Formats: sequence, structure tokens, C-alpha cells
Amino acid sequence: MDRAEAQDSLPVAEPTDAPTATDENVGAPPGPREGEPIPVDALPSRVSVDDAPQAPVIEPEPPEPAGPFLGIGLRGGVSLNSDQLVAGLHLAVRQLFVPFLEMNVSVLVGLGSEYVSVRPALHIAAVLAVGSWRFYPLAGLSIFVFEPRGDFAEFCQKTGIDCDSTTVGPEAGLGVGFGPVGIEAILGLGDLPRLTLLAEITWMP
Repeated sequence: MDRAEAQDSLPVAEPTDAPTATDENVGAPPGPREGEPIPVDALPSRVSVDDAPQAPVIEPEPPEPAGPFLGIGLRGGVSLNSDQLVAGLHLAVRQLFVPFLEMNVSVLVGLGSEYVSVRPALHIAAVLAVGSWRFYPLAGLSIFVFEPRGDFAEFCQKTGIDCDSTTVGPEAGLGVGFGPVGIEAILGLGDLPRLTLLAEITWMP
């Protein structure tokens, strides 16, 4: 047999789908053939819950504290028809029973050319709050005690006229405030001073 006949008698390798060794897959584990199931080991590992992105936690706002709230303040102004400058203290109780109700207890001392006065009062106000602004009507009772002074006191002594007096009567008014400061206009009925204009400041805890 010559050399050509020997080569023709050698078996011829049939092509297969097996991957060929290349520079990219040398040393890599063989992958699955087309149509074959993917081995479990070749699947990506499950993502841990700790590694997953977490939604931001929204903390609930704490509830507003319930009233009543107690505050103390200063007030001063002028009593027009009695020609007196007045000043004093007040005690404010806010959110009384309901959020918009306020009680105010005050004592004013007045000084004029003819009289010295003391004027305690109790007022209830219905407050409309708009942001830091407060608008309110008010109503209540006041006790007005006044004593003559100076030349007028001497006149009362000489003539025997009883010039000192104490009167009790209702009051009503309007007020507006911004933060801790406010102003009020108070109308008195009966023998109370007709109009009193006040500015005030209140400190709340």
C-alpha cells in the first residue's frame, strides 16, 4: 500500500458542537450546550435582604401637646376718657377646654392728673389663629376702683364730696397679636372707662 492509499484509509473526524479552546476560554469551566438546562451552581446567588435598597423611613410627627397653656405678661397703655396712663400684669390661659378659647386675668394700675385707679379684669377671647397671627374678640367683667389725688383730692375734702368710687361692669373689645406681642381696644360699659388701648407681651412656657 502506498502512502496516498494509507492516508485515505484514516478515519475522518466529524464536526461537533463542542467549544474549541481559545484564548478567552482556556482554563474556564465548560458552559452548557444549547438546549441543555443551566446548572444550579451557574445561577447567580440570591440577593440578601440586607443588601437590597431600603425605602426611607418616615418618622411620624409627634402630636401637638394638648392645652391648656399658662403664660404671664406685661401690658400698658392709655385710658382715654379717664385721662390715665395704665400698666400692669396679666395671666393668660390658652386653649381653655377647646383650642380656640383663651382666658385672660389682668390687673391694671392707672395714674392721671386727678385719679389713681386699680382695675382688675377677667376676659374670655375666641381666637382665630392664622400662622403666627392671632385675631380675637373678647368680653368679660372689670372692677374699677379710683381715688382722687392732687388738687382734686383737696377739692373733694373741702367740699365734703365723696369722690372715690368702686364700680363693676361688663367690657368688650377686639385684639390682634403676632407671636408674643399684641394690642387690644377695650370698651367699658356703665361707669367703667369708655375706651382703653393696650399693648402687651406674653411669655408662654
